[in-house]
Amino acid sequence: MQALQTTNESEWTVLTSQAQMLVRSGFLPQSIKSPEQAVAIILQGRELGIGTMAALQTINVIQGKPTVSPQFMLALINRSGQLEDMKMEANSKEAICMMKRKGRHSHTVKFGEQQAKDLGLFGKDNYKKQPATMFQWRAVAMCARVVFPDVILGLYTPDEMGADIDLETGAIPQELEAAPLQIAATVEPSPEDKEHAELDHAINLVYSELVDIRESDREEDETLKSLPDLTAAINKRFRVEGGLSGLDISEKKELLATLLKNRDEAEQGVA
Repeated sequence: MQALQTTNESEWTVLTSQAQMLVRSGFLPQSIKSPEQAVAIILQGRELGIGTMAALQTINVIQGKPTVSPQFMLALINRSGQLEDMKMEANSKEAICMMKRKGRHSHTVKFGEQQAKDLGLFGKDNYKKQPATMFQWRAVAMCARVVFPDVILGLYTPDEMGADIDLETGAIPQELEAAPLQIAATVEPSPEDKEHAELDHAINLVYSELVDIRESDREEDETLKSLPDLTAAINKRFRVEGGLSGLDISEKKELLATLLKNRDEAEQGVA
């Protein structure tokens, strides 16, 4: 996994100056209205290992959260060199996506009419006109978060965050991008929400460290070591669906403690 780039005072000055200039240029997507928004997106891009302009053109902020297209998720995954195999089948009823990471078991995700109906998506224009395409990219994004959480950093797609995307141009209606940003800037999260966010960050960080340590380790045991992805670990340990979002604070603390123990044991094994 690529190390995050640090930003010292001089770099920060250059970064903020660039953001101001780029916003004034009118060359950026219309949803990026302030240098502060541009800086936030550029920093997110650094964590993904992409350059300034690539970040500004590919990362969209929906409901205060960064999102990327499933096509861009695949680009990051291919660039990682860890994708061993991938298969995709899609029709107007269902899409099936299989991904296999090097040294891991394959993982398959299905998304179709029933899942779209359960999520209230089936009445949307894109799902009426091009259901196979929408099912396909939903399945790709869901599979990518399971098999490559360290590569795409658990990001969601604009469609998953409720944006109606123009499938021909990839454009997102401006009002769906800008309005949530204003809300996010004025609503202070509750202490419980902050604790959830901190635990989510810690869990994903430790899991990513464990993934790196065990890159070539194929041994299996009865804890988390044999599980190819974090969502599978959560589903097996807590019998819940939805990954981290399905856990309460005490369960997240328990999961974090288990991951830390596994990481420490893995480090000792490597040493």
